[in-house]
Amino acid sequence: MLAWEPGADASILTLEGNAFVRRFRLEGLRFPYSLAWAGEDRVAVLAGDNSKPARQAFLYPVEGAPTPDVVTAPSGQIHPLINPGEAKFANSIAPVPHYLADPEAGVATVERPLRALSGTKFARSGSVMIGPIDAGRPGCVWHRFYADAAVPDGGVITINALATEGRTPPKLPGEAQAPSWAPHRIARARVDGIPNASWVSQSSEVPFAESALGCAPWPNRAGLWTVLLQQTGRKVRRVTGRYLWLHVTLEGDSQATPELAALRVYANRLSWRDQYLPAFYREPLSGPDAVAAGPATPNDFLERMLHLYEGVLTEAEGRIAGSWLLTDPAAAPASALPWIGEWIGVAIDPADSAERSRQALLAAPYTAALNGTLGGLLAALELGTGGRLYQGARIEPGDRAPAPGALAVATVGDMATRALALGMAQGGSCTMLAGAR
Repeated sequence: MLAWEPGADASILTLEGNAFVRRFRLEGLRFPYSLAWAGEDRVAVLAGDNSKPARQAFLYPVEGAPTPDVVTAPSGQIHPLINPGEAKFANSIAPVPHYLADPEAGVATVERPLRALSGTKFARSGSVMIGPIDAGRPGCVWHRFYADAAVPDGGVITINALATEGRTPPKLPGEAQAPSWAPHRIARARVDGIPNASWVSQSSEVPFAESALGCAPWPNRAGLWTVLLQQTGRKVRRVTGRYLWLHVTLEGDSQATPELAALRVYANRLSWRDQYLPAFYREPLSGPDAVAAGPATPNDFLERMLHLYEGVLTEAEGRIAGSWLLTDPAAAPASALPWIGEWIGVAIDPADSAERSRQALLAAPYTAALNGTLGGLLAALELGTGGRLYQGARIEPGDRAPAPGALAVATVGDMATRALALGMAQGGSCTMLAGAR
């Protein structure tokens, strides 16, 4: 049975014994007007859209004991209605409910089966525990996290953080006697009282690194996100402890799902307030007084406000300090490789792949000494056919080190491959070229 209630979502009632009992409320539906069983564990509902029938039916699971106060969302599958007109479900018993549609030429009544659109269907939520992450020192103040993530409309990534001094796994959020976790959100919609990560235009906070997400950045949807780690609802909102635990929950609408490609957490906060301001700005509360519930102290608010600026400036300082990476063939962008080649006298073919060009530049300090020799020719052939530079190879005890430009056999695990020796370093490590396995 369908039931309406002024100012509230409609309800589904089922016959339990000799009385109807409210099973649950229908999320977002105020005035549904027709229902039918879809199998043995789901109910299909038709509702209006202004003055017309909605263009789809909504299916709700009916299982377990009644939960009168629970608001239930429809399943994520879309069940479209074709020419619904004054649609309502036919009064019949069938595995698939039928609905009445607009009449067609020569047919007074059209009855159509309710079918779902085929397509990918994701779980509505999933979670995982990460930890412990060891800061290496007691009383560590965890600073902020960066995430390479994508969130669709209605998608949410919730990252609950908890710092402890011991390695015993804590109870998860929502469990009985669970500790006070600190929630943080990555989502387009903000929620008051919960820190929400901000979208960052850079690919990564790591200087000149690529995003792990594997797609182009999209403001407030996909790319790099960051938020200061903090415990809401406490007078002092630092997250403090040697070991950090993260409980990550991804939520979607079953048609689109959030994606979390990488999560990096920074520890041992350098407080600008404590480092650069007079001592009377420092936090006076500690121990039980600091973790007591209540509004943040003015000193705590000042610290977190200053870190709004610190987050931007630290990223800029990191890129300046890491600018040398632009001259490192292993880290420089592909567009810079020809310039690096001109700088050291190695011609880079614009038609060649970026990876092959990188390997040629990395090997240049060794191959320059082999120019005009058989070893130099072998090195050019190795690089031209996908060979890669490997450093740190060890010589087996008792074996003679191969001369630069000489062929050798390299062993990786239980696999042997041909290699070309390029040079020896102090300590007995060898640099060589080897083809892709």
